[in-house]
Parts: sequence; C-alpha cells; structure tokens
Amino acid sequence: MPLVDRRVQLPIACTLDGGAAKQRVGRWVAILDSHRIDRQLTGDSLSMRFRRDAEAEKELTELVVAERECCGFVGWQLDVETDELVLRITGDPAELAALNFAD
Repeated sequence: MPLVDRRVQLPIACTLDGGAAKQRVGRWVAILDSHRIDRQLTGDSLSMRFRRDAEAEKELTELVVAERECCGFVGWQLDVETDELVLRITGDPAELAALNFAD
C-alpha cells in the first residue's frame, strides 16, 4: 500500500512583508556563512549540517520556529547531534527551490 503524503498543501508564499523578509534572510545568511558545514539537496529533502555551539543552536531553533509559521508550505526539522546540528527541510522540488536563502 503506498504511503500517503499527509502534508497540508499550502501556496508557495512567504507571509512576511518586505522589511521582515529582508531581516529574516539576513539572519539565515549569517548562520549559513558562519556555521554551515554541508548542504545536500535530494529530491524532496534539503539537508544542511552546521557546527554545533550554543549560538548556532539558539539561532537555528528560533529560525525554524519562525519559518514554520511563515513558510509552512515545507516541513522544518532541526536535529541536535553531538557535534552538529542537522536541519532538514522537506517539500517538493518547486517548494524547496522557493527557499532562496538556502543556496
């Protein structure tokens, strides 16, 4: 029996206005530049690994909570591992392509 995708289909659109969106993207760029180790895009999943420290863990946790509210068209999961933080974003390829901060 096939596995059914139970995600709610939402439009691919950010709910932030211009100023808030620019600020959010700035936060993403900063954490990506300072802590990202690796990025892997495979089909319906974008995974990024980050060096783990208190600053990165706090910032990524806050960003994931915020993104779940404004960009609910994809799934957001942050896993805390011993030395790394692993962010997994799931959605179809068009949805993942809309996340231009993650390049």
